[in-house]
Amino acid sequence: MHPPAVPVIPERRAGWRDLSGYSERRLNFAGNRRTNFIMGKPAFRIQTLLALVVLCACSSEPVVPGANDVGVDGDGAAPGGDAAAQDSTAPADANTPPADGGNPSGDASSPSDAAGDDSASPPDAGPSNDAGEPADSAAVDAAPSDVSPADAAVEDAAPPDAGPVDTGVADAAPPDSGPADSGPFTPPQPDDCITDVSPGEREIKCEGYKFDISVPDICVKQACGLVFDVHGLAMSGDIQDQNTGMRALGRKHGYIVVQPNANPGPPTGGWYPKDYPPVWAFFERMARVFRADRKRLHITGFSQGGRLTWNMLCDHADVLASVAPAAYGMEPADPCSKAGGKTPAREIPVLYMHGTKDSVRRFGEAEIQRDNIIDDWKMTKDGVVSQDSAHIWTRYKSPGGNVFEFFQHDYQAESSLYKGHCIPGGPKSGGIYGFACVEKGVPNWPEKVFEFFIRHPRP
Repeated sequence: MHPPAVPVIPERRAGWRDLSGYSERRLNFAGNRRTNFIMGKPAFRIQTLLALVVLCACSSEPVVPGANDVGVDGDGAAPGGDAAAQDSTAPADANTPPADGGNPSGDASSPSDAAGDDSASPPDAGPSNDAGEPADSAAVDAAPSDVSPADAAVEDAAPPDAGPVDTGVADAAPPDSGPADSGPFTPPQPDDCITDVSPGEREIKCEGYKFDISVPDICVKQACGLVFDVHGLAMSGDIQDQNTGMRALGRKHGYIVVQPNANPGPPTGGWYPKDYPPVWAFFERMARVFRADRKRLHITGFSQGGRLTWNMLCDHADVLASVAPAAYGMEPADPCSKAGGKTPAREIPVLYMHGTKDSVRRFGEAEIQRDNIIDDWKMTKDGVVSQDSAHIWTRYKSPGGNVFEFFQHDYQAESSLYKGHCIPGGPKSGGIYGFACVEKGVPNWPEKVFEFFIRHPRP
């Protein structure tokens, strides 16, 4: 039995969140009319908007629950990737809303041109599209595998038609061991913003934003972990949960789950640098009010939510235990970059997922992000967690023992607009807001994220 052939990791290295070496990208969804949605003519933007409104109205799918949830999460990027052995799904979320606020398909701009949704971000948002640069319809280089042929041979890859293979590198996630802090637990105390500290689910308005929170019963009796699960462009906290099921996972494992809502809401709400401080302020407020376990504070996000997650890693690694960004790579104009003078204050465990066929955030960005982390933290390959013919999950370790795990996949969403911009094992598929990968029997990303967080509290 021979392992699937996989190309070698490229030698190219770039700075922490630096895409300056990549050429301008523009997606072409309108024949010879190669135009960027944000920078294109107003008439064309209006036509695109109307087309999507009609698409939403005529869809056989039921309307997604949630106020005004009419949008798509995506960021125009050229499809690309090696379909051989890579899988790193992430919830679709493009990134920046259109300058004229008229992209009903959300992150991915629109079927007529899914590029450049971030190019219209506010002055402090920086990048022009989700990756922070103009989109390009040219095909991206095939995604090289994260494992060399020699490595794959040693690790007994599964035959093409075989199911996922667990190589035994990663132990199954242990049950949640409960709060790490010692001493008697002080019950949650309300403040001027979080006035209801009872268990259950509710929406809280605070720091100028709306936050959907889920507090398990046990978390008002003992210190629980805290997980922020951040949506992508044009989505909402409710739509995010429909695609991740994180609230239910929080109840299962004894974690408080918070899903922020970007202003002004679907279909134009998105996350920009100006949003990071108030979101973090609420993160700290939740941890303080609910007496969260300070060793179990985590953030995960899909697409543009992945961008926010990377920035929180850069700004607050001294507080966070571990993070799991998905479907979002590098930002040349991002404040969290070598050029911007920001890098993580310390190494913390990172689980990163990205699809090789992602048409919203191209896989080339993921390769740069991966290589930057490996280089900056002087990591070496520590083995393969799991792989099959369509995904490979590789672990790297630093000299100090910190881990970075990279999950890449060749799965695809039901929507041809997103392609590989999807969530493996996600619960919602179909329609504008369904980002689940269509393949069955694949690693369940939301569950794997929770298992990763449970395995990696702060020392």
